[in-house]
Amino acid sequence: MSSHAMFSPQKMKSHLSAFFLLPFVCAVVCLLSCSNATPHGGVDGVAATGDTVDFEMTDTMGNTVALSSFRGKTVYIDAWATWCGPCLQEAAVLSQLWHQTDTAKVQIMSISVDKNKAAWLKMVAREGYPWPQFIAEGGTNSRFCRLFSIRAVPRFILIDPQGHVVTQQAPHPSEPRTASWLNQMAQ
Repeated sequence: MSSHAMFSPQKMKSHLSAFFLLPFVCAVVCLLSCSNATPHGGVDGVAATGDTVDFEMTDTMGNTVALSSFRGKTVYIDAWATWCGPCLQEAAVLSQLWHQTDTAKVQIMSISVDKNKAAWLKMVAREGYPWPQFIAEGGTNSRFCRLFSIRAVPRFILIDPQGHVVTQQAPHPSEPRTASWLNQMAQ
């Protein structure tokens, strides 16, 4: 058999068709395998914009509190940790933001992803933050972190009064537009 017979136009056409069809087949298989998809596009328990979310967190007194207990208010979540320098810088500005927002319509809260609960309690007591402080039990392995794919802090999340995710990438308190943006979102 000559080397020319191995690469006949007919065989080349067949191989090229398979080559171009492969990405399409892979995409279809990937979409079909996402059986954990949420109604709004989240996969594997990760919240997507528009999803209604709820999770539990622990306050400084040891009480378990559900996010759903804040329904009726726009919720601005500060995901942070005591060991995170940028988080502490944002917390200083968050205090000013808390005073600039309509607290009847906007609930600002901080949720620590610390694994060391004692360090978190000590810092919260020392700083005297005026807005609610919570810890996500389990730290970075908590349901809160999994729900929002939190792999780095600080992270700011906005939830509407009905409990739907508005954005997982809300503006930081240090951004000048944040106070007016938050008050506008709460209208």
